[in-house]
Amino acid sequence: MVVATQQGEVLLQKRSASMITHPGGIDISAGGYVDARETPEQAAIRELQEEMGFAVSAKDLRLVKIYRQNHNLPKLRKKSRVFLYSYVALLPSAVDVTQVQANEVAWARFVPLRQAKQLCRRQRIKSLGRLVPKTRVYKDALAAIEQWLVTR
Repeated sequence: MVVATQQGEVLLQKRSASMITHPGGIDISAGGYVDARETPEQAAIRELQEEMGFAVSAKDLRLVKIYRQNHNLPKLRKKSRVFLYSYVALLPSAVDVTQVQANEVAWARFVPLRQAKQLCRRQRIKSLGRLVPKTRVYKDALAAIEQWLVTR
């Protein structure tokens, strides 16, 4: 899930150095796997609460797109086919992101939408680091946020 504010800020996070995939990478989304008897929407809401320490409701969400991806985890010697449900959440204003899940997130903060788009184009920002490689998903989500901000 990509989180933005009505003022046009996007939530970025730096992944923990202990993460199996892309340790220390900059991520524009929070997410994880869908648990048994859980919808993708419920999973997105739960994962955001677990990772970032704040809650959103279903009314704050919009489904952007569903992607089919091959997921390769060489450290676990595992390959799988996943369905990635991309959501965006629009908040009235920035929220406190100091209660992040430390084993997954090193830090989180809101940045202007233009900086998030720049990060997608360049794949890194010197002062922040390298972007986790989900560029297509991020670009679609940022475009959806822009559209949502224009039409609200």
